[in-house]
Amino acid sequence: MWTDELAQTAAGRGQSADPADPEARQRMLDAMAERHPFPGFYPVVVIGVAGEDFREALVALIEAHEAVDAFRLSERSSSRGSYVSYHVEYYVLHAEAALEVKDRLALLEGVRALL
Repeated sequence: MWTDELAQTAAGRGQSADPADPEARQRMLDAMAERHPFPGFYPVVVIGVAGEDFREALVALIEAHEAVDAFRLSERSSSRGSYVSYHVEYYVLHAEAALEVKDRLALLEGVRALL
């Protein structure tokens, strides 16, 4: 479940889209809208630390976001078991909502890469 503690942890980390550069953010939104049909499922790969705590935090973050109507999740462990690749598709109405969720995912403690 998304808690105040998780929100505070997320608030201290970087963002994938620089809010100080509105032109760059708009270019990103335009590219997303060109490549993906909205409304629809938007795919993201989250590579994170292995463990149930990270998985629970990931699911809680997605479930708590008001822009997400539904999501699908599959996972694959690394060969050594230290990391897990989570393939997430979340249903949103527009590119701005997809980017908001992606920005929040980037803030999650334990994320090693976001594709």
